[in-house]
Amino acid sequence: MFLAALCGLFLTSVLIGVIATGVEDKLGNLRKGTSVVQEDNHTVIIGFDNNIYAIIN
Repeated sequence: MFLAALCGLFLTSVLIGVIATGVEDKLGNLRKGTSVVQEDNHTVIIGFDNNIYAIIN
C-alpha cells in the first residue's frame, strides 16, 4: 500500500507539472504576441455608450 501511495503521488506531481508547463508556455506565447488573430468578419467599437445598440442593429 505504501508503494502504491508513493506511485500515486509521483504520477500526480508529474501530471501537475505537465499541465503547469503547458499553461506557462501558452501564456508566454500570448505575451509574445504570436497567437492567432482573426482578421476577418469582426468589428472594433471604441467608446461604449447607450447609442451603441443602434449601431450594432
